[in-house]
Amino acid sequence: MDLKLPVERVGLLSPDWLAEAVRISCFFPAPLVAPRPIWRLLTGREPVQTSERKSEGFLNEIGDFGGGNLVVHQQGGRLDVVLGPSQQALPPQLGDNVQASDLLNVGPAVAAITSFLEVVGRSPEILNGAHRIGFSPTFIRGTDGLPGANNLILEYVDLPIQENDMDILWQVNNPVKADSFDGRINRLIRWQTGVSLIQQFPMIFGQGLPNTGQILHRKIFVRCELDINTFQFSELPISLRDPQASLIELVNSSGPTLLETRPKL
Repeated sequence: MDLKLPVERVGLLSPDWLAEAVRISCFFPAPLVAPRPIWRLLTGREPVQTSERKSEGFLNEIGDFGGGNLVVHQQGGRLDVVLGPSQQALPPQLGDNVQASDLLNVGPAVAAITSFLEVVGRSPEILNGAHRIGFSPTFIRGTDGLPGANNLILEYVDLPIQENDMDILWQVNNPVKADSFDGRINRLIRWQTGVSLIQQFPMIFGQGLPNTGQILHRKIFVRCELDINTFQFSELPISLRDPQASLIELVNSSGPTLLETRPKL
């Protein structure tokens, strides 16, 4: 299965953006009564950690991959394959050397998403029987303060925000008609500003003292999350006739959103 990003390196695919996470989700008409191991199928290696509750149809597999952890989670009628930050993403010794790159991420956006899509593309059979599929990359980028964060968002979308506005959260869906199934492709994009804090607390008897933390690192960031998913015009959950083609269409349809920017004034 050939899953590829656009070749242009502009917009959200420019070198300035990091990938916070990448996810592909599949929903099935019937619960996965006996989930089968998938992590090794994708990577050719054994996962580092596996949790299973057969009575609940639950299987969770985790292992190192690229700049983070690859997680395969199965429960009920849902399968998620997620590339997310490792729990050891932050340096053990915090101090003056903490940099903007210490925002939790899995590396430069293009490299992380490309490697993730290559792994999923090796085993297209994991999609078989799905009636709904979603592709969701999340981008993150540190800024030098509120004005920088808000001006960065304004490079991509026209919102009524001022330099020092805080806690921005904006979402829109730009759906298009699907070619590989009878329905539409939802193309949601969500913009958000936030603050990343790293604090150090004095310890007494192994417990941190409340309200005594020293802020070692404070970074204002912009997060952009895409949620590209299938929506069939059927009242009943019917398996997609060609789920591999549908996932390829999802990834391809994200291209205009990934590359879009507004002309700078």
